[in-house]
Amino acid sequence: MNRHFVEIVERKQLNSDIYQFTVRAPELAARALPGQFLHINCSDDVSMLRRPISIFDIDATNHRLSFIFQVRGRGTALLAQKKVGAKLDILAPLGTGFEIKPDYQNIYVVGGGIGVFPLYALLKQYPDAHKTTILGFASVGKCIRAGTFADISDQFICCTDDGSSGFHGNTAQALERQLQSGYLPDIIFACGPTVMLRAIAKLAAQFNIPCQVSLEERMACGIGACLVCACKTRTESGWQHSHVCKDGPVFWAQDVIWE
Repeated sequence: MNRHFVEIVERKQLNSDIYQFTVRAPELAARALPGQFLHINCSDDVSMLRRPISIFDIDATNHRLSFIFQVRGRGTALLAQKKVGAKLDILAPLGTGFEIKPDYQNIYVVGGGIGVFPLYALLKQYPDAHKTTILGFASVGKCIRAGTFADISDQFICCTDDGSSGFHGNTAQALERQLQSGYLPDIIFACGPTVMLRAIAKLAAQFNIPCQVSLEERMACGIGACLVCACKTRTESGWQHSHVCKDGPVFWAQDVIWE
């Protein structure tokens, strides 16, 4: 882990409360892995905690990293006000990323809501694999960057809760329909709300498919010291408390105790 001061080189507002920032960060772009996250200082106020934000895109050739975030409170609201040319104080790269393995030639990627964004960098790591991407949103107006994912997927399924676009239902329902067709992947990667990940993990176990999940938890320190983001994981002798920021955010689904 290193502290980096990086410059914002591109800023996009994707809808009323979601923003995409691109920073110039040669060292980070060379080292970061899909599934890892940035711990960003959003304010000069020393009492304000950093905000953990997942990496969206890694462009090592052009020395750039991109991240997408939703304004949810004071910290992210202040971050959203930053302009091109501003410097960001970032601790990164943090956490454990997704497994990148050439043996996976048929992959399923499943994401929900704001949790879809870490999956883009992952998809780019599998240029030769057959990629099925299933993304879920509340409505068509929330389908942020869906076209970007579709462009690098061999099969793309967009799910909406209200049926305003694509498959009318959630990602677990869409995934189950795909698996029941007999077209089984080598691995499933998933990121999104816990209720979604629990359902995906259950399906992966039912069809005997390896599955990695990226958990979403509130964090404070980002390095495993404060113990805020504890989760239960299995061990040979029973279970233990793991920490999403340090031991994750990516875990094997069968290791997570879903409560």
